[in-house]
Amino acid sequence: MTQKSLLLIKGVCVSLILALCVKIFGVELFRVSSTSMAPTLLPGDYVLVVKGAYGYTRHSFPWEMSFRDTLMQRDVSRGDIVVFHQSGAPANPWIKRVVGLPGERVRMMAGAVCVDGATCPLLTHPFTPLYEEILPEGVRYFVTCSPQDTSSQRVPEGDYFVLGDARDNSKDSRHMEVGPIYHTQLLGQARWILWSCAPQGPSNESFFSRVRWARFFTSLTQKSPTL
Repeated sequence: MTQKSLLLIKGVCVSLILALCVKIFGVELFRVSSTSMAPTLLPGDYVLVVKGAYGYTRHSFPWEMSFRDTLMQRDVSRGDIVVFHQSGAPANPWIKRVVGLPGERVRMMAGAVCVDGATCPLLTHPFTPLYEEILPEGVRYFVTCSPQDTSSQRVPEGDYFVLGDARDNSKDSRHMEVGPIYHTQLLGQARWILWSCAPQGPSNESFFSRVRWARFFTSLTQKSPTL
């Protein structure tokens, strides 16, 4: 085997190792496919997920791992948009917003989130069907919701209560089949919308007409919402 061939093989191996390290320890691109997080996230948004934001679980690896703990575990903050693996759907990660932390009691009162008896402000947004929700730490974002009430649920230690921003179109911790999520279910934190393209409609619009240019490089960690 010639020296040139050896260098080529070495370069390919190094590239594969670097790609694998990025896949496991770095970032991953997540495509939003539902409206459960609208208006913050829309179908066709491509979101950059930081995989080490909360540590590394068996879901961080591209192959099946048997360990159940979290390596280098870090805390989740209220208001974070997280990507996680839901039981029964291992190949399709879910994306929701964290509103309840371990040990807290969470319920919905007239559509607003209530944490340990304190109701989060829910402000109307003029001339739109949107409401602006403000969490205790000051994180603000837009939601759509109807005035629903739910029973109080205690978030177990090590778990998180997650909701979709489109409250009437989201299956989340309010539902018994989902419930609070474990820290070990987390894949990472959604940080940026890198780019966005609306799904193909019945009128067969061109690709460029479906691109949502205004959503490119939108931060998902800012405290104030944007439309």
